[in-house]
Amino acid sequence: LKSIPGISFVEMKRNRLQARCCGGGGGVQAFIPDTATEMAKQRVEDAIEVGAEVIVSGCAACKDNLRKGAKAIPKEERGKIKIIDITEIVSSSI
Repeated sequence: LKSIPGISFVEMKRNRLQARCCGGGGGVQAFIPDTATEMAKQRVEDAIEVGAEVIVSGCAACKDNLRKGAKAIPKEERGKIKIIDITEIVSSSI
């Protein structure tokens, strides 16, 4: 992502080994969907906190769950944050 022209890469405060799970995988979404949505909401809030406009994921389950989490945040708080798959951003840069 850092090598794609025009992209300003921003890390969330909780990243790498300290990153939070979005709740989309591991059966969380299937068995405890309310918890999964809350986990995703918190992850989207992490992105909003650092001023991110887009969250890029390499996992379809994470992308879908992060979108659910974003919808759980009032529009005036979430702004226009987008959640996209990494293939979408790479293909749009070619």
